[in-house]
Amino acid sequence: MNKIGILYGYWSKDWEVDYNPYLQKVKDLGFDTLEINTLHLMNMSDDAQKRFRENADELGVDVLAVIGIPLEYDIASPDSTVRKNGIKYTKKLIEICSKMRIPCASGVLFAAWLAKLEDQGVSKSVCWNNSVASMKEISKVAEELNVDLNLEVVNRYETYLINTCQEALAYIDEVDSPNVYVHLDTYHMNIEEDSMTGSILQAGDKLGHFHIGENNRKPPGTGEMPWQDIFNALKEIQYEKAIVMEPFVQPGGTVGRDISVYRELMPGVDLDAEAKKSVEFVRSLLV
Repeated sequence: MNKIGILYGYWSKDWEVDYNPYLQKVKDLGFDTLEINTLHLMNMSDDAQKRFRENADELGVDVLAVIGIPLEYDIASPDSTVRKNGIKYTKKLIEICSKMRIPCASGVLFAAWLAKLEDQGVSKSVCWNNSVASMKEISKVAEELNVDLNLEVVNRYETYLINTCQEALAYIDEVDSPNVYVHLDTYHMNIEEDSMTGSILQAGDKLGHFHIGENNRKPPGTGEMPWQDIFNALKEIQYEKAIVMEPFVQPGGTVGRDISVYRELMPGVDLDAEAKKSVEFVRSLLV
């Protein structure tokens, strides 16, 4: 059965925090997995990384990593120096995942998160080709270290390069690496895909990671998503990897700023209690 996880950003208003307290929290609430931000994992000292890994092992909590690549490390950039730095940066990210025994890196890895095409000064096809060429080089390190790269399909407001599962599959086909997969997210799918279930079936065995959240980014079970249909599609393709909630419900801090949350989405609600209810709801769909 799939392991169920949640991103720490559900509780935190800032990206860069001590991840350790969230290990016990997710364990107590009934989750199998904590998803953290790779960017700030890279900023932790060796001792801090080791301590976090040991704590996760002691509690029996799996750790996964997600990231939105910063603008200065954009592997799709028309600037060759930026691309070179981005390739180096992403390789380092993979090396740290390997060192930390994190089996995959997921998220917007193919271009800078929140980058605008209008700022590039070139066409989308030029950026696409730049990204594919960069990813070909990056994926070699992923293959050597046995770390999967899951490329997140996000909405048009967060990237210009890959907005649909079909685009992601075309990109992966060009990169041609056994370690590069599609990462789908129901929040983004609800905006961009013609069919929620159709995109899952289209991804098939190339689906490497799956994020779940309601149409307004609340925890699953609180909104209008067709969850039974979604989980039936996951079962049909025999998806057995992690399913991770990525709710963002609080304004303020770097998280609220970057995700564009400007109001309390769940005012007066106990976030822990809601997370517990949501993980139980998701498990009921896996039966």
